[in-house]
Amino acid sequence: MTSRLENKRRLVLWGVNLLMLVAVACQTNPQKRKAEFVTNGDKYLAAGEVQNAIIEYKRALRIDPRSAELEYKLGQAYFANHQPREAFLAYHKATELNPDYVPARLALGQFSLLSRNFDEAMATAQAILQKDPGNKEAQILLADAYAGKKNLPEGTKT
Repeated sequence: MTSRLENKRRLVLWGVNLLMLVAVACQTNPQKRKAEFVTNGDKYLAAGEVQNAIIEYKRALRIDPRSAELEYKLGQAYFANHQPREAFLAYHKATELNPDYVPARLALGQFSLLSRNFDEAMATAQAILQKDPGNKEAQILLADAYAGKKNLPEGTKT
């Protein structure tokens, strides 16, 4: 009888300890976990381990789904992984979350250039330059868009 009671007692204590462990684990600071995921993602991306970077950025986005910077980083990883559609969507979401997030706007401007949508690339560059006239990347985007328009065959100029 005693051993049966003792076994139940041990089981209850084990269960309580498990619950306490789970409770402590759940109280880990989400911002700290997000920072770890981002740091890991950055390291993986720098090392060329793009799939792992994508996983880490997605984990961070689960904690902070409204982060334009994280969406942009995810877009960079997708682009490095030769997934332009996913990269475009991530950049677009970043600009929806924060219309003034310049890195994502510049990335979308580059997509406009690649798709030969020079007017859109020019508009993107000009919008950035209105707020930051010294932005070199926006100046280059604008120059590339002008060059692209000028180099179009005569019959396709607008």
